[in-house]
Amino acid sequence: INAESWDGLTFGSRFSTTMGFAKELVAGECERWLCGICHAVIEDAVETACEHLFCRACIGTIGKWKCATCLQSLKASQIKAPHRVVRQYLSHLKVRCPRHTNGCHALLPLSRTAVDAHTAQCPYADAEINCDAETTAQVQVSHTEPQNSPLMTAEQEMAESHVTCSVMESNDRASELTAKTVKRRAVQGCADSQYLLAVMYEEGHAVSPSESKAFEWYLKAAFQGNTDAQSRVASMYYEGQWVEQSYEKAFGWYLKAATQGYADAQWNIAEMYVERVWVEQSSKKAFEWYLKAALQGDTDAQWNIADMYDNGRGVEESKAQAREWYTKVAACGEAKGQHKLARMYEKDAEDRTSQVEISTTMEVCFQFGMKFDVELLEPGCTEEVKWLPKAAGREDAAAQATLNELYKQQCNIEQLLVKAVEWYQKAAAQGHASAQYSLGALYQNGDGVEKSESKAVALFQSAAVQDHKGAQFRLAERYREGRGVERSSTRAEEWYVKAAEGNEWMQYHLGQMYDFGENGIEKSPVKAFEWYLKAAMSGLADAQFDVGSMYHCGQGVEKSAVNAFEWFEKAALKGHVQAQCVVGEMYYFGEAVKKSEAKALEWYQKAAVRDDVEAQFMMGVMYDNGQRVEKSEEKAFEWFLKAGTGGHAGAQVNLGFMCSSGQGTGRSETKAVQWFLKAAEQGDTRAQVSLGIIYQKGLGVERSYAQAMEWYLKAAAATDGKPEIGAARYRIGKMYEKGHGVEQSDSTAVAWYQKAAVLGHVRAQFNLGVRYEEGRGVKRSETTAVRWYRKAAKQQYAAAQFNLATMYDKGRGVPQSDIHAVKWYQKAAEKGDSDAQFNLGMMYENGRGVEQSDGTAASWYLKAATQGDADSQFNLAWMYERGRGVEKSNEQAMSWYLKSASQGHKLAAFNLDMMCYTEDKNQNYKPLERPLCRDLSRRRHTSAVYTTKAMKGVKKSKENH
Repeated sequence: INAESWDGLTFGSRFSTTMGFAKELVAGECERWLCGICHAVIEDAVETACEHLFCRACIGTIGKWKCATCLQSLKASQIKAPHRVVRQYLSHLKVRCPRHTNGCHALLPLSRTAVDAHTAQCPYADAEINCDAETTAQVQVSHTEPQNSPLMTAEQEMAESHVTCSVMESNDRASELTAKTVKRRAVQGCADSQYLLAVMYEEGHAVSPSESKAFEWYLKAAFQGNTDAQSRVASMYYEGQWVEQSYEKAFGWYLKAATQGYADAQWNIAEMYVERVWVEQSSKKAFEWYLKAALQGDTDAQWNIADMYDNGRGVEESKAQAREWYTKVAACGEAKGQHKLARMYEKDAEDRTSQVEISTTMEVCFQFGMKFDVELLEPGCTEEVKWLPKAAGREDAAAQATLNELYKQQCNIEQLLVKAVEWYQKAAAQGHASAQYSLGALYQNGDGVEKSESKAVALFQSAAVQDHKGAQFRLAERYREGRGVERSSTRAEEWYVKAAEGNEWMQYHLGQMYDFGENGIEKSPVKAFEWYLKAAMSGLADAQFDVGSMYHCGQGVEKSAVNAFEWFEKAALKGHVQAQCVVGEMYYFGEAVKKSEAKALEWYQKAAVRDDVEAQFMMGVMYDNGQRVEKSEEKAFEWFLKAGTGGHAGAQVNLGFMCSSGQGTGRSETKAVQWFLKAAEQGDTRAQVSLGIIYQKGLGVERSYAQAMEWYLKAAAATDGKPEIGAARYRIGKMYEKGHGVEQSDSTAVAWYQKAAVLGHVRAQFNLGVRYEEGRGVKRSETTAVRWYRKAAKQQYAAAQFNLATMYDKGRGVPQSDIHAVKWYQKAAEKGDSDAQFNLGMMYENGRGVEQSDGTAASWYLKAATQGDADSQFNLAWMYERGRGVEKSNEQAMSWYLKSASQGHKLAAFNLDMMCYTEDKNQNYKPLERPLCRDLSRRRHTSAVYTTKAMKGVKKSKENH
């Protein structure tokens, strides 16, 4: 191949003078089918890579020089058989007898053999005349208008008129006479003349071109049984050319021509059965029609027959029959047949190699008395091979001999590879890219030929320039590694790009290279997105998912959740599991699409049944919450278990919580620790914090502050900003505050609270506020305390809202403001904080920051009282006793005094005693007139002394905070 040798090609004699047919002898439009060397109508056509046609004999005369038409460099590997359409058209052309000037009207196939056979028997042989272009050009042809002899047949007259049309096309008058003759015979019903007239109208030869008239005459000829016309009409209906497309009519006309033995029509009918065009798909019927055409020598049909035998489509699979038909195709010089035949020999060698390896293993097992595992056999191994180990194990001599015979087959493998190389070389010499690629692979591995990196590279290059993607990729790999060529990352990237053009998998692979900076290619998100998008546009689901991911993250392209969803959905509809899960997630959270738990569940289910752990986790979540499914802790546990077993850390954490609480399964602290541990080892901060709590409190394990601190520190060291990190830092602060496992240190506790607070941990922010207000572990600062209270209050933390309200109430760290105090008391009270409810009742009762209202005050006292707040119970009883804001009721008053007194409220006990005393004396009860300590100073929440009708003070830091 590298030397551009021509010896392997059969071009005939390089110096033959019989090249092509003179244009004057060919009936029909032939200007487009002229040889670029002899300028005659092509004989035994071949086509070059630059798509120029030549006679096979002519091309052999120019050696390895340039194409005679475009002057491009010409190699033997670039010569191939012309396209099927070209071959079909050439087969329809007819050549006139060389002795037509002597009166012979015969029309012959465009074949040297047919012309020579006719010439030898021609009755008009008065002189020896050659039909090649060089000789015929010297013959003076004279012609007169044929007489309407009754002895002249319609076929002869049509031939006369057809040839006259070609010979005297420069004479307008002659053309008119020719056209009239053809028309006359066509009108008289001559089918061949009708077909010829249709061709004349289609090509505008001697008549004005007319599509409608061309179709009309094609149709008339077809109705009379002209197979060329029938096939042409069928193709017009099939393609919708000049007529409305109709596959039904196309099939009907193809069938008429096919039943008359027209090979092209038979092949087209088979194609319609294969592609399910109008007819029901039937591989069996397709095989029948392919076979009819194949038996007539149609190489395309022979190829199809071989392929169907090879794959068992429409006929029982038979590698032997497939090989026979591939051989027929290969013998015709078809490179694809040669390549397939070579591949079969190579596959035989591979299978034989596998069998020899197995036989060697069995022999070793037999010698050493070991058991051979039959399940290790390849699926293609014969039953004979499967029972051999058993027989050999019983010291069966025949089995032992067979084992030895299998081992000896090693020598046949090389013969098969040599045969494969032989056919690959023939196909490669014709420029068959796949054959060149396969042959290069053999040279690369040294299979059947001597190993040669340089020859492998040369063959890969030959295939690569023909756009063979595999060869281009291998060539890129060699430039990257410097094998057989000088190492060049630039050239490697160029070939990677060429390999990717038009091939979605290569495009996707190149996108990954740019995405991750692999194989010497510099990382480039923009180029990665470009190649992913090309592959995605071709319908590759993996690429569509990655395009969606890049849109979702704004990597290599402007961020767009809408575009991301569009590509995720395309991939999901193609069955991409991850995409199905992501689409479910976007529906679940309403991201770039209207929120829909029903659609989210649908997509999660599709991905979950295909073992996507994230989808299984979300199925567990939806069952746990009862979202679009009946709430079921048991099913939630099942889905979490599937996801957790698959390694999903979030599911493992949830399993830990469920095992700890007995939710959906039996309670087991031991199993909870195991699941938390699995998740923690994956770096899950929630699991690490949970393990810290378990060891700190000794839940299911021996209490260990050291272990607790270790897990808290692991979680606290994370930097991804998750809430669990703040929780870990907060708990470390609590351990320093309490001195659990470490030396007690308020300052260290404050430092960890600070680290947690900046991450938004609300309890750490609240505790910082308390520390700054009290000056514990940090310099006292009420202003800073207010700042941290405010941060926690904005996160709806009721204790912080209450303390912020008291700061405004008292004017500490902020200007005093009853309005702001009421605002924050209201927020805390609405969250159920009984202290805030009590103080808010006081604000309404006294008209501070709000319009005075005993009724509203009583309603807030009631809310706090029902939560067991003794002061609120006392104040509510006091209002019932006097009928302020509520209807007066001694019964209600005594009831609330009793509740308050039972909690140790002394004034409630005193008032209750007074009410009981007056009733016992059968006197009308009168409310006490003396003041009931309503002007006492504010107290703190944690104060041990309870007073009545006084504002409650700031909440302190508590352990559960």
